[in-house]
Amino acid sequence: MSVGDEERYETQAAEDVYYELAYREAPQIIEEQKVVTDREIKVRLEGEAFPGKSGPFPWVTGRAMGQLLRENRLQVYGYVGRRRIKGGVTNKFYCIKGTKYDDIKEIIRVKRRISADVNNLLTGEASASYHAEDVFLEALETDLDCVHIERNGVSISPVKMELFRAFGALPGTGDRHVAEFFGHFLTKDTDAGLKYGVRLTTIEDRLQWRARDLERVNKMLSGEMTIEMSRSEETASKIISAIANGRCEIDVLNLPNKGQVNNLPRDAIVETYGVVGPGGAEGIAVGDVPPAVQAILHQHIVKHELTVDATLNGDRALALQALLLDPLILWLEISIPLRGC
Repeated sequence: MSVGDEERYETQAAEDVYYELAYREAPQIIEEQKVVTDREIKVRLEGEAFPGKSGPFPWVTGRAMGQLLRENRLQVYGYVGRRRIKGGVTNKFYCIKGTKYDDIKEIIRVKRRISADVNNLLTGEASASYHAEDVFLEALETDLDCVHIERNGVSISPVKMELFRAFGALPGTGDRHVAEFFGHFLTKDTDAGLKYGVRLTTIEDRLQWRARDLERVNKMLSGEMTIEMSRSEETASKIISAIANGRCEIDVLNLPNKGQVNNLPRDAIVETYGVVGPGGAEGIAVGDVPPAVQAILHQHIVKHELTVDATLNGDRALALQALLLDPLILWLEISIPLRGC
């Protein structure tokens, strides 16, 4: 499913529980915050309107915000200052209808500046005078922990900040994904991640989404719903477009390690920035990662290699070893039955 299909779900608005909650709660949050970005409202909805649930995905939030705009309950301001900031930083700020720009321009300026600073650090475009820790902590301490960083969906959030404080390195993806690679966050003590704002997707959630999407497809096939031709926001669409149209695109790519991360094994698959175009894809070198981060990443590489070897050779002992290397396996006895399979 594409996370950029906000408008394609309008005909299902009344039937979508997440939509109804987002539609009801978003104006209250915006009124409290005075002005928000689209990514920010999505993150704040997870913490406010959806306690214990996975929260609205971006397309649901987009539908709700679109409907509120059509009803003239909200309005959008752009950034009217000098546009020296490159792409990847939002230019859309939502507020309650009737809000004067002069009343919120300072909030917009701060959110945009911090978003730009973080984006520049993540993309390697920051000047030598930047101190990453200062930038990230400012975002956190000024209650801008959900500033919008559009490039690759990166956002500052509790799990990432805990890891940044501990290791001095910031994970590049969202908390729900990062938490899976550590044994500290998805535990009984954290209420399966709720302490950090991580809300797990349940089987029931996925069954509901499947039923909803099947209905949407059937409506398109019957002509009851219009098929809108618009580009997906999935990264794959940008990569396909770059290759097909003879241009280069810089994005996060999974490629064999040819030196992108110098102190990890060669040919292990690493996820780094890279350049993709008609001539293929090449990773962008980042040098060495800190020793502690190297150890964490190396363990996952070994786990993946063991998983592949176990599969190709039908080796249950290797499968058990791979399973025990997963940080979410906290008790040995859970894995022992595999020996008798």
